[in-house]
Parts: sequence; C-alpha cells; structure tokens
Amino acid sequence: MDKEREIFTKYFERIKLTWLELGVSNKIIPFCTPLKKNPKFLIIGINHTDFSSNKNEAKTIAENFSQDLPDVNTFIEHDHRFAKGLRSVIKRVHSRCNAFDDFPNEDWVGTNRIAIQTSSSDIFNHYDQLESLDQYDKCKKEIDKLLRSLISFMQPKNIILAGQKSFEGLYFPKDSKLKDVKHKKILIDVKNRKTTNVIPIPHLSRGSFFKEAEERILNAIEDNCCYL
Repeated sequence: MDKEREIFTKYFERIKLTWLELGVSNKIIPFCTPLKKNPKFLIIGINHTDFSSNKNEAKTIAENFSQDLPDVNTFIEHDHRFAKGLRSVIKRVHSRCNAFDDFPNEDWVGTNRIAIQTSSSDIFNHYDQLESLDQYDKCKKEIDKLLRSLISFMQPKNIILAGQKSFEGLYFPKDSKLKDVKHKKILIDVKNRKTTNVIPIPHLSRGSFFKEAEERILNAIEDNCCYL
C-alpha cells in the first residue's frame, strides 16, 4: 500500500469508528469516490441515501463503499439523484464557462458531513432522525475535526459544500442559511500558508436548485474564487 492510500485508509477507519458510537445499524460510508491529493473539486454533501433505484444494485454499492476506499466514482458511474444533479449543474456551468469541466472526472472527489447512510430500507431513513441520538453532537464535533484534517492533507483546489447541513458550522457560522453565505478563500495549511476556495450551494437532489447552484459557482469563478 502506498503512503497516500495508507493515510486515506486511516481517515476511512477513523470516520467509521467515530460514527459507530451512535449505535445504529445503518451503513457507514466515509467516501463515495476514489481519493487523491490536490483534486480540482472536493464535494461535501450531507449524507448518502440510496445509490440506485434498483434495490439490489443499491445494496451492493453501499456494501462495497462501506467496506473500503471506493474504486469507482459515484458522480461518474451512478444515477442517483445527487450524481445526476451534479452532472447537470456541471454541464450548465460549462455552457457558460468553457474552461469549466463538462462532466465529473477523477479530479472530482466526494465525501459527506454525515457518513451514515439513510436509505429507504433503514429504520433511520432520514438524517434528521439521527440528530436526536445521545452521541450525535459528540460524533459530529469529532467528524468536523477529521474533515478539516482530511482537507488539510488532501489540499483540494476547490470545495463545494452542497446543502445547508454540509456547511453550517463548517467554515461558516453555526445555523448559517444559504442566503447569508457566499464563496470565500480559507486557510487549510497554516504552516505552508495554503488556501482553498469554498463554494456553498444548494443541495443537488432537486432540479429547482440547479439554477442557484450554477449561479453560485459562476459567481465564484468571476471573483477568482474557483480554480479552473
């Protein structure tokens, strides 16, 4: 195992161990794409739901992702609502900015603020239900530290935070609303003074949100807050 994969594997394991403290039977899925250093985009969503409308396929994908670092990129290979939404927004931005990618590729990597999958077959089938559990706040606080550490190691060129639950309290004040936040540069490596761009957008599971997501990314590009 090369050193980079070894470090990513340790993050995978630490994320799983942290969320195991909740004591729920839902699958824990730390990452949904292969990982690499210096990707062009790191997408941070809220949490995973079903990866496919086909129950058997969805179960297989979730099982594989919960066991080890992914070897397939869900943004490229799968047709769940978030992946299709991301691809649609990417195409929309590309149509107005030719330098922007027209489709996700290996430079688009992904994780979630909450690594617990809430699928249609789970007792806990929506992330809101997790928030009432005794250990939730403790786990989330530890996970946010891990995410910041992961980002410092990975050093993505841009971070897209999709959905309010993905950004409030993480690089933006607690209880922030989307209408009150915008893209910005953040320091991710104090020693080497490395920064990255953070772009908050609506969640990508609804077509009605695509236009705002498109405009927010284009505004970041215009303000030199999105590396192409």
